[in-house]
Amino acid sequence: MLLAERLATIGCRTTLFDFSGTGDSHGDFAAARLQDWRADLRDVAAHARATGARRLVLLGVRFGALLAAEAAVAADAEALVLWQPAPEGAVVVSQFRRLAAAAKLVGKKIDTAATEAETASLPEIAGYSFSQSLADDLAELHLSQSLAACQQPSAWFEMTTRAEQGLSPAAVRVLKSLAATRSTRIVERSIIGPAFWSTTEITVSDALIAATVEFVVDAPHQVTGSHAHG
Repeated sequence: MLLAERLATIGCRTTLFDFSGTGDSHGDFAAARLQDWRADLRDVAAHARATGARRLVLLGVRFGALLAAEAAVAADAEALVLWQPAPEGAVVVSQFRRLAAAAKLVGKKIDTAATEAETASLPEIAGYSFSQSLADDLAELHLSQSLAACQQPSAWFEMTTRAEQGLSPAAVRVLKSLAATRSTRIVERSIIGPAFWSTTEITVSDALIAATVEFVVDAPHQVTGSHAHG
């Protein structure tokens, strides 16, 4: 929301939405499928174009980055922004499994093997029924593949606690694999700030918002060639 407000000050309109089965959108999360979420993104992009958007910039956060990178190609977006992107769908599924296991262990003494067996199908996470079909779909997503197909100017922003820490090893691996496949550069930047995706408290990173606004303004002028470091 803060990013949307900041973008509004420079004349950029922002569309925020919930995927089918999540938040305020229709449907049940237990019935959610990856194909439905891809359709949601196509609908949002089409709505933006139909209501006068001259440039379309997609932003994906964590798991959403995997879908945003795909959608940038399908929607012929002008640019793509990734916040703390998950490199693989399988990593996301694994994290969900750990959350389910942790929830079962709270206040109980459960055998580890039994817990892993119980959570292998991801029955419920944070109150949401998570289907094995959706887990299987997500496990097939690979950010490196999507970004290889996406030639739009892109930005990869990660949060860090120390300036010298730089990007995560997973990010370095993905970006290195893309060095010879992209004609447009990926702006890479580690930004000191809170791990907003893993805390229940409201956190704000003015630096992340500022970097994103700067990229959105600059995206049409991004040069081709190697990656740019920030």
